[in-house]
Amino acid sequence: MQTSLGCSASSLASILLLVTGLLYVVVQFSDSGSKASGSIVSMPMIGMSNSRGPWPKCVGMTGDDCTDYIETGNTGIHTTIIKPSDSDQQGKKFDEHRVRIYVDEDDIVDTIPRLG
Repeated sequence: MQTSLGCSASSLASILLLVTGLLYVVVQFSDSGSKASGSIVSMPMIGMSNSRGPWPKCVGMTGDDCTDYIETGNTGIHTTIIKPSDSDQQGKKFDEHRVRIYVDEDDIVDTIPRLG
């Protein structure tokens, strides 16, 4: 069945569904942006292994617990715990086998650790 626009009813329904879905995504994205702290955090995709990071589960752990979590089953990766007083002394060179774990004054991980 053709409409006055020359499109079938199923084509119009598909377009309407697509537009509705896009509007929903835009609204969800704008709502989540207003609650966020202003930083974008990359998260691993579902099904990825623990071996290449990032490790968002470490946020809130102690530095030592995070080290154990990352190094368990990840041979060839070494971790370094960085306290606030040490953060200015760290080099910027990328190392694919190093994970820097940034902790606060109470030794709690406050940034998602990742390779580098």
